[in-house]
Amino acid sequence: METTQNSPERMDRVSSLLEGVSLDDILAKNTTNEELKETLNILKKRLDEYEQLKYKHNELGQAYAQSKKDYATLKDVFDSFQQLYKEEHKHSRKLEDQVICDDLTGVYNQRHLLKNEIPLHIKYALRDKRPFSLIVFDVDNFKAVNDSRGHSKGDSLLKEVAAVMRKNIAERDIAFRYGGDEFVVLCPDTSESEAEVLADRLCKTLKSETIKKNLRVSVSMGISQYDAKNKLHIFDCADKNMYLAKNLGRGCYVTDSFAKTLD
Repeated sequence: METTQNSPERMDRVSSLLEGVSLDDILAKNTTNEELKETLNILKKRLDEYEQLKYKHNELGQAYAQSKKDYATLKDVFDSFQQLYKEEHKHSRKLEDQVICDDLTGVYNQRHLLKNEIPLHIKYALRDKRPFSLIVFDVDNFKAVNDSRGHSKGDSLLKEVAAVMRKNIAERDIAFRYGGDEFVVLCPDTSESEAEVLADRLCKTLKSETIKKNLRVSVSMGISQYDAKNKLHIFDCADKNMYLAKNLGRGCYVTDSFAKTLD
C-alpha cells in the first residue's frame, strides 16, 4: 500500500536520508525520488526563510540598540537646550524689567506708560467702545522733603508712595512712576466717576500712611478719561488737571468735568 504524504513511515524515510548528508547532496542523489525531492524543497525553503528572518532580526536588534543610544544623546541635548532656554528667558525677563520698570520703586516707568500701555488701551477703547482713565499725581512740596531731610529720606518717601499706591489700586489697574515725584495709575474699563472714587481713596490713604511714617505729605491729582474726540493726549489732560489741583490748594484732585467748569 502506498504511504500518504504526512504518514509516519514517510517521515521516517526522510529522516534516515538526512542523517550525515547535506541537503544539496540529497537533492543531487535522489533527483528521481519525487516524494523526497518535494519534501526537501519544502525544508530548504523553510530554512531559507528562517535565515532571512534571523538576519532581519539581527538588523532590527542592532538598529534598536543604536536608536536607544541616539535617543539618549538627543535627550541630553534637549535637556541642555531646555535649561539654556530657561536661563536665557529668565535673563531676558530681567533685562525687560530693567527697561520698563523704575529702579527705585519697582513700578513701571514712563517709557512703558507712553510707548506701550497707553497706545494699547486706546486701541482697546476704540475697539470695544469701553472707557479707560488716567490718574496723574505728585507729592506736594517734595523738594522741601529732599532739602530738609536729605535725598535718602526723599527716596524712602517715594518708595512708600509707590507701595501704598500698589496696595490700594485694583488688580487690573497699572501703577507707574513718571519721573521725580510724579506717579500715574492707568485704570482700564474705568469711567471718570469711577476713577474719582479711587483718587479720593488714594489721597486719603497716602496722607494717613505717610503720617504713620512721620512724613506728613499730601498729593495733588489730575484725572482724565480717554476721549477719542479730544485732540489732547490723555496724559496731557490728566497732567494739566493735576496742576489745576495744585493751584486750588494741593491735597485734592481735579477731573475733566470739573476743569471745564473753570474755563
